Amino acid sequence: MNAPRRLVLSALFACLFVLVLVGVSALLMFASEAGPEGGGRAPEERLVALFAVVAVACATVCAVVYRLYALYVAAPLRLAEELAATSAHSGLRVGEHGASEVRVLGQAANQVLAVRDALERDVAERIREARASLEEERSRLAALMADLSQSVVVCNLDGRVLLYNQRAKQELSSGPDGTNAELLGLGRSIHTVFDRALIEHALERLQQASRERASGAAASESRKLIGSAQFVTATRAGRLVRAHMTPVLGSNGQHTAQVGDLSVTGFVLVLDDVTNTNERHARRDALIQSLIEGGRGPLGSIRAAAEMLSDVPDMLPAQRDRFLGVIRDEAKALSLQFESAASAFSNDLRERWLLEEILGAELIAVAARRISEARPGEPHPLAVKSENVDEDLWLRVDSFGLLQALRYLALRLQDEYQVREVRLWLTRSGQLAQLDLSWPGTFMNNETAMSWLQDPMTIGGETSPLSVTDVVERCNGDIWFQRERVSHRAFFRTMLPAAEAPKDLPRAIVAASEEERPEFYD
Repeated sequence: MNAPRRLVLSALFACLFVLVLVGVSALLMFASEAGPEGGGRAPEERLVALFAVVAVACATVCAVVYRLYALYVAAPLRLAEELAATSAHSGLRVGEHGASEVRVLGQAANQVLAVRDALERDVAERIREARASLEEERSRLAALMADLSQSVVVCNLDGRVLLYNQRAKQELSSGPDGTNAELLGLGRSIHTVFDRALIEHALERLQQASRERASGAAASESRKLIGSAQFVTATRAGRLVRAHMTPVLGSNGQHTAQVGDLSVTGFVLVLDDVTNTNERHARRDALIQSLIEGGRGPLGSIRAAAEMLSDVPDMLPAQRDRFLGVIRDEAKALSLQFESAASAFSNDLRERWLLEEILGAELIAVAARRISEARPGEPHPLAVKSENVDEDLWLRVDSFGLLQALRYLALRLQDEYQVREVRLWLTRSGQLAQLDLSWPGTFMNNETAMSWLQDPMTIGGETSPLSVTDVVERCNGDIWFQRERVSHRAFFRTMLPAAEAPKDLPRAIVAASEEERPEFYD
């Protein structure tokens, strides 16, 4: 039954009840009057009858009011209590109480609760996906920060550290005596490491340069024009570092600096230790200066003697011999000076080539795998065995170039001498590492072996401009060919400087739990 019809029927029922009540009262009043025979009810009887009618009417009204209260007052109040309970607990539903209208309200409330629970599940799923994505990004950031060869520190405008990597902690937390001073940490000030005036000056130059670049540019282009600042300073440990400062852009806030239409919330410091580079440059400058100063005298003497010999063609033999002796002696002294300079600077020239520290056993394993790879058109891959490999031996080499050289020699043995198996040895020999590429039963002459070492390497149809000797020399090593007639084997022996095990090996990245804050960034 719809609401308007129920309302009409309720009004008709109320009117009928009033008419019945009035009619009964009127009948009682007329029945109480005296008739023609003189018989009638006494006033006391009329009062009793009227009281009975009023009592019945009151009871009826009370019953109707109680029923209406239960249907339209108590039921909505109970519905409100159940709704309040469902607001704190998902999955609960309200019951159907009271009149049909209130039950319809409860059904509507249940539909709203079902929509709310579906939205909450959808929001929870999106939060879970966002957390998983954030955890993945955080793991990538942690791996990136751990493997960076440079020190990275991120700060806000107040100089508070928000992020740093392990290398930054190692380089910036060392005291003058080499002890760990724990100067770097999350929430600590970068001014404990670098002078405050230096940082503020770099920020000022950064903002000024950014304003100059962003002036006149559109807001969409000004972000691309934000510049950077560089400065060189010394750490507390006495190391010389070059810092590259880049701004961190963000939304407007309390701790921001405006640069054009953009807000700078902090800065990133990328630090390079340039101590060894600076010392090498200083040695180079001193060497060049010494060559200039030391070469003036001998060159002047040689020039003067040459001019005398040229201007006086009829010079006596004794004088000519004396001038020739001057030229010879000064040229010899100049040659010795250049040889000494070249010898002193040769290590610095080699250090310019990028070398990496690698475990010798790992290098041998990779070399064996690369050599034994099947080649197109070669039905039988070359077999490789590893013997006498020192598991604790570290090398500082150009691993890619060395792998190319070993593979080049092994494949050339297979192609030209039909060698089916080679063996790799790696042992320690004093302060050096001895790496042997050997094969049984086949010998070649020394001239052929030397030509292999000196020729440009050709691997897989590609020719490298480097030879095996070039690669080994870049690793500060030496290589030669040798035969052992007793054991009926030949080998290329490479002697390389042994390196110490690195102390700052990359640490394993462990994903942080939801309650745990990462170690190096907030």
